[in-house]
Amino acid sequence: MSDAPPTGEGGVPDTETTKAPARGFRGRFRAFVQHDKVKAAWARVRGGELTLGRAAASVAVGVLVGTTPLYGLHFFLVMGICLPLKLDAAIAYVASNVSLPIFAPFINITEIEVGAYLRTGSLIHLDRADFDARGPLDYARELALGTLVVSPVSAAVAAGLTYAVGWISRRRRGTSANVAKA
Repeated sequence: MSDAPPTGEGGVPDTETTKAPARGFRGRFRAFVQHDKVKAAWARVRGGELTLGRAAASVAVGVLVGTTPLYGLHFFLVMGICLPLKLDAAIAYVASNVSLPIFAPFINITEIEVGAYLRTGSLIHLDRADFDARGPLDYARELALGTLVVSPVSAAVAAGLTYAVGWISRRRRGTSANVAKA
């Protein structure tokens, strides 16, 4: 047997059966992405065919996780919820970024105010004197209680909006029930 590459007509190497090694970052990245295990992992993260219901549920999970004050754990929470439920973890993770640093203080203040209203029946003043009088533990309790209300409500609103926008755009395009292939 010879180690020469397969040849086509006239002794010219057949380019369809021989591949040059990937060169440069782009080539190595393309080879990595085309690997079967990477494709299988990405398919598992995406969860399958993306219907309106799955898209809405994925966004709901993302917003539910994103509005919790568990910063640094959002990725792990999204993966832990979406993978067993076969939801689209990529969409859920993008949706969990509702708590970007520019929005997080407003989300936390809303959760504290809702928690205070549920505990005491009135809103609180967010100033230094009130903080010193109440202490950080009171604010932590109100944040936890408010998160239990604000997160599911905001997740339901986001899921409803996702479903409605998907349904309207699908009707305008005249396409089937599926939004996109995963």
